[in-house]
Amino acid sequence: EPQISKILKKTRKNHQTLFFSATWPNKVHKMASKYLRESEQERVKVTIGSTEELVANKSITQVFHELDDSEKDMALWKIV
Repeated sequence: EPQISKILKKTRKNHQTLFFSATWPNKVHKMASKYLRESEQERVKVTIGSTEELVANKSITQVFHELDDSEKDMALWKIV
């Protein structure tokens, strides 16, 4: 969160903020509430799938790559 706060302090006051999350745990919800507009009427939340249970979509595959700084750019280009 410190990185998000640092970035938002440098943006215009009339900027648009978008949050994306595979799940919507309390930690993410609290952070979004902190940075999004005060009025609930100005917020839009799109939910795909069940809202009963916080689980990631099973069709999404997460892959972890442990890399040195010098390897990151090349690895990203291979993925993209």
